[in-house]
Amino acid sequence: MKGKLAIVLVLLLILLISLLYYVTNSQNSKLISNGDTSKGDTFIYDRFYLWESNDPIINPPSNTYFYTNNNSQITLRIANASSQIVNAEITTKFQNGTETTEPLTINIQTGENSPTHDFLGDTRLDKNFNVFQTNATNIDYAQTTAFKDIQREVGVFSSTNEGQTIFKWGTGLFDNYLYPTIDHREIFYDTKTKLFLEYQTRFFMHNQNNINLNATLQQFIIIRNPDALVNN
Repeated sequence: MKGKLAIVLVLLLILLISLLYYVTNSQNSKLISNGDTSKGDTFIYDRFYLWESNDPIINPPSNTYFYTNNNSQITLRIANASSQIVNAEITTKFQNGTETTEPLTINIQTGENSPTHDFLGDTRLDKNFNVFQTNATNIDYAQTTAFKDIQREVGVFSSTNEGQTIFKWGTGLFDNYLYPTIDHREIFYDTKTKLFLEYQTRFFMHNQNNINLNATLQQFIIIRNPDALVNN
């Protein structure tokens, strides 16, 4: 009798250990920050730029880097997740046909990314850009937005900074062309998964002597496969 009881207790112990292992791994396969995005989920984004200028001094970006990144496709794949860290892979397919795949570690508590690399355009991925909305992300307003006819509730982070830039150097101090600038950015976070669905920037600069002479550079990164969110 005692022998049978011991066997039962051992079996119950093994079952309990197996159950704990399953629960732990199930939790680690989810992003604890939202509980709705899983290991293996893949999100695809389109990135493109728009340039407008009526100022003869401000020429359109002519560097290869700008045009290579324009109209590129970015794929974000969740490789693994824990209660604080998300390991992902980012594959960028450029318009010239080349592809790059790089690892990205995301701290979903602080929003910091490591390493910084070619994800969000010319300034590279800022280490403090929140791929996922964190508790510290200041959401300015909420709205319902359609992504390819799929309606999602989103929280929008918005920021505007004013500054100045020298667009053309002259031979003397007073020969420089100083342009006032307005840098506006918006990030659309999915309310349920906390993943960013759209990132857009608008950099406006104008001639300080004539605001009618100006230029605008816009960047858009928009999710291409919002259907990947339907089950979340």
